[in-house]
Amino acid sequence: MASTLKVNEIQHTGGTSALTIDSSGRISQPAKPAFHTIGSGGWATFSNGSWTKIEMTSPSLNIGSHYDSTNSKFVAPVAGVYHFYAKVYGRVQSGGNNTTYWNCRFQKNNSIISGHDSVIMGYYYAEGGWDETAHLSINLQLAVNDEITAHAKAGGVYNGEYYKAQNEFGGHLIG
Repeated sequence: MASTLKVNEIQHTGGTSALTIDSSGRISQPAKPAFHTIGSGGWATFSNGSWTKIEMTSPSLNIGSHYDSTNSKFVAPVAGVYHFYAKVYGRVQSGGNNTTYWNCRFQKNNSIISGHDSVIMGYYYAEGGWDETAHLSINLQLAVNDEITAHAKAGGVYNGEYYKAQNEFGGHLIG
């Protein structure tokens, strides 16, 4: 036996709208956590050999205010599966050689995320110096208050740098 539920909106008992359905059947979840942020400013250094958090302090979208722009991190308000993406524009600092590279990754609670590796960017400064852009995306199961950040580090003997205004970081709750 099939059942039909005919409603336009589902709300919490406190009156907060959780879900709306328009006359065409499109579903909206106005309180679903989502954010997008960019950096601001010029070049900043990331370390050789240790992971440095990428500063992104200018959110253009922050539904629920779960992106902490002061500390460049997303804090999960509810347990669930989330999707994150980032763009990091970087390079190895002047003096790099053919064995120098840089890489970036997401971190959960300031630690490596098991099963998810970093993106390695090749760089040969001695051959002309190139800026590069790394793109990351990931789906993760998070617990309440888990923190997600974007990080970079240089390999070889030189530090790297990223151009703050050309970086992006965002994400949303899938369910």
